[in-house]
Amino acid sequence: MAKAADMANEVVSEIRNFAGQIPGKAAELKNSAMHGAGNAFDVVAGQIKKHPFAALAIAFGIGFLAMRIARR
Repeated sequence: MAKAADMANEVVSEIRNFAGQIPGKAAELKNSAMHGAGNAFDVVAGQIKKHPFAALAIAFGIGFLAMRIARR
């Protein structure tokens, strides 16, 4: 009976340890996602500055397709 209690205490301890790590891991994941999104934004902004007419044509095309889909 004592072995079962020790084992249960060990499992509870491991679960508490794991649960304690969740906020830190979530913060790391959020920071990583924010960094990746910032990099993607910088790349897109750079491409728009390099090719403004192509960016305008792409935006027009996406708007046109969205309009066509919305009219159905």
